[in-house]
Amino acid sequence: PENINFYEFAEKISSIIGIFDLQAITKDILDISHPHQVASIIQNNKNIGIISKVHLSIAKKLKLESTFFAEIDLTLLQKQNKMYDNICKFPTVYRDLSIVASHKLEFYKIKKHIESLNIKELIKFYPCDLFKIDENNNSISVRFELQSNEKTLNETDIENIVIDNIFTSLNKNLGLELR
Repeated sequence: PENINFYEFAEKISSIIGIFDLQAITKDILDISHPHQVASIIQNNKNIGIISKVHLSIAKKLKLESTFFAEIDLTLLQKQNKMYDNICKFPTVYRDLSIVASHKLEFYKIKKHIESLNIKELIKFYPCDLFKIDENNNSISVRFELQSNEKTLNETDIENIVIDNIFTSLNKNLGLELR
C-alpha cells in the first residue's frame, strides 16, 4: 500500500469514529510514539485517546515503513444522530492558504479561531502541508472547502472569505503572516 502521512491517517480514523480535534501532547507520551507526531484525540471536549506515528527507532528495529496507530476509549465515543440536509446544487470550491506560524503555535488554536468566525460557506478545512522554514517558524498550508447554498462562488467571493475574512483575522488575532 501507498504510504500516508499523519493527517491522512487522522482523516481515516475520523471516517470511522466521527469528527474530532487533535491537541498536541508535550509530556507523558508512550515510548512507542514518535515525539513530534503524536496528539490527543478530542471529541465533544473529552480526551478519548491518542493518535501517533510509531517511533522511528522501533519502526527501524521491526523493519516497518511509516506506521501509525490510534488508541481510543470506545466507551467515550460520541453517539451521532445523523441529520440529512438537502443536497446543495452548487459546486464545492477548494482553496489553499499558506501561512507562517511560530513552531510553538498548535494547529488546534488556529482551528478554534477559524471555527469561531462562523463563516457559513466554510464546509470544512484541514492542514494539508507543513514544513519548517527556520528554527522558529513553520509554514502551514490549510485547505478550505467552500460552498454556498445560494450561488456558485466566484473568485471575488472566495478571496473575500479566505483572505479578507479568515487570513485578516488570523493575522490580527494570532499574528500569522502569508507565506
